[in-house]
Amino acid sequence: MGLIVETAGVFDFIKAVYAAFPVAIKLLTLGSFGGVVFIAVLRGIRG
Repeated sequence: MGLIVETAGVFDFIKAVYAAFPVAIKLLTLGSFGGVVFIAVLRGIRG
């Protein structure tokens, strides 16, 4: 349960940051985050 609560807190923090930043920074952040996740998934598949 603790992990779920912490994740929700992080998500709220990210939403607050996103509300404060321009769209260009949102796209840049989302793109870099997506790239990290994509690489992690590829490494997981390759083992």
